[in-house]
Amino acid sequence: LLHAHYVLLILHELRHILKRLPNVNIVSTHQSRYVTVVGDLHGSLADLMVIFHKNGLPSNENPYI
Repeated sequence: LLHAHYVLLILHELRHILKRLPNVNIVSTHQSRYVTVVGDLHGSLADLMVIFHKNGLPSNENPYI
């Protein structure tokens, strides 16, 4: 376990890093007509396997977000 002091240092640094990142990412679809958008799976590997079975595995031609 980390001491609370070190946890706060890590969180403070992470905050500075995340503030510099964009909150919207541009995704190109020039290689594919479709993009599969996957929400929070809450750790369900079974749900992820169903998504892959129905939509195929992620690739440049089959992008996932």
